[in-house]
Amino acid sequence: MDTEGVHVVYADASSYQLRRAYRPLGSVSWSFETVPVTPAGLVAVALDEAGGVHVGLSTDSYGIPNYAYRSPAGGWTTEALTAGSIPTFDLIVLGGAVHVMSYGLHLSRAVAASEWTTEPAPWFAGASLAGTADGTLHAVFTGLTGIQHARRMECP
Repeated sequence: MDTEGVHVVYADASSYQLRRAYRPLGSVSWSFETVPVTPAGLVAVALDEAGGVHVGLSTDSYGIPNYAYRSPAGGWTTEALTAGSIPTFDLIVLGGAVHVMSYGLHLSRAVAASEWTTEPAPWFAGASLAGTADGTLHAVFTGLTGIQHARRMECP
């Protein structure tokens, strides 16, 4: 949800499509559109300050994580992120950057950029991202010794 309305992104099992539903605040009507990618598993959604919709998802049985973006003006772009990663991921927009976590990796880039920065990360499964007002990125995850917390003070 943003200041304009409610955004829902979901995998439609009957049509094997990724769909976005939107309802403006104060309205009872929903509009629907298809995201041009075929989902196969996990879906994570985040909104940026300008109203862009960011989606992380897996698109095949191998779990290759993909990223889809809808600009505030409309239209989707999609891309594969890293081949061979297991998509235990979450996605967040924090401080003007998109952060995606996947099995053992933290990927980030500025919202308007086209190149991703990839770095090793300590998470393995069941991870969840959150951000604080000072721009610190937090991850809670299942590590080698159980539930753990990691934070990154300076995010690209």
